[in-house]
Amino acid sequence: MTKMTTLGFGDILLEKPRRLLSGMLAANGFILFGLIAAALLDVIVGFTQRK
Repeated sequence: MTKMTTLGFGDILLEKPRRLLSGMLAANGFILFGLIAAALLDVIVGFTQRK
């Protein structure tokens, strides 16, 4: 579980410009995961309320 929830162990360091990019990519992935989960939940709730 540790490997899926962290950005690394700190043994590999990126150059300064890429550190900002990697943080932005991690935040982007987190936001996209939340949006997909919310959309899926909305579809499921919509189907259950039709019945």
